[in-house]
Amino acid sequence: MEIFEVRPDWRDKTVSRATPVAKATFVRAKNHWRVYWMRRDLKWHSYEPTSQVRSLEEFLAVVDHDEHCCFFG
Repeated sequence: MEIFEVRPDWRDKTVSRATPVAKATFVRAKNHWRVYWMRRDLKWHSYEPTSQVRSLEEFLAVVDHDEHCCFFG
């Protein structure tokens, strides 16, 4: 599951840009979700201090709280 920030392009307001900010992948063997954020290098990195959660609701709560301002700056 990925979360994107969608907003108008700064040069052309008629064009929308979707930027990935958060991702969760399910690990079936462990029955949990791994939480990632996209850094400036455009690669996914494990989100610390909460690198795994038990449900998508917990994932959304982690993204909403964003303790270290990683997802939305």
